[in-house]
Amino acid sequence: QKCAKLTPRLLSVYFFSPPMSPPVSVATHVLLVRHGETHWNLQGRLQGSSDIELNETGLCQAEYSASALKAHPRPIDAIWSSPLLRAYQTGVVIGKALGHMPVHSTSNLRERRLGDMEGKTKEEVLASDPALWEAWASSAPLPTNKGIEAEEEVLERVQIAFREIAQQYPQGTVVCCVHGALMKCLLRCSVGNASITTLQLKGDGSQWDIVTLGDDRHLPQPGLKVVGM
Repeated sequence: QKCAKLTPRLLSVYFFSPPMSPPVSVATHVLLVRHGETHWNLQGRLQGSSDIELNETGLCQAEYSASALKAHPRPIDAIWSSPLLRAYQTGVVIGKALGHMPVHSTSNLRERRLGDMEGKTKEEVLASDPALWEAWASSAPLPTNKGIEAEEEVLERVQIAFREIAQQYPQGTVVCCVHGALMKCLLRCSVGNASITTLQLKGDGSQWDIVTLGDDRHLPQPGLKVVGM
């Protein structure tokens, strides 16, 4: 099944809407693309470190994101990605649209490990551990004895990736294909599948400003968000 073409009107709306904070042209920009939809997203299952591939809708969403990024006013210098298949597939689709640009995979961008919750729906987590679900849904600290990666550890490894990007691409623009729970750690909110969030890195890349947040106007309909967020 072919995906509908992205219309020029949506491209102009997406890229020329006022940003959340004024961009500084000399800064390195990171375009965070959450991966496209998977069957587990559709079933409401938490994925974490489980390696789930994109479904048909997810592949189409990746094409929509690729079309939007191809029209981006800043030249794209590189594509980085989580090594997990759903993010890497999204990066490959984007790379093809950008002239077969290669995708650099780094484990520092992998999804947050969710331990005992992985593969489960909201109802299944509630049935086995109501307190764990309440902590997850309220963004409270999660118990590490459940095999869940601490938020501080997620932020630490993402900062490593961002510092590498800032060093390698000063004043450049890099697409990073990542995951919902990782983005929740960075942004303190949930974004939909295949949405695009623009960050402006500060200094050595350890800090950033949000320029646009979870923009999905390039999609025919909003993507699914992480279960419980």
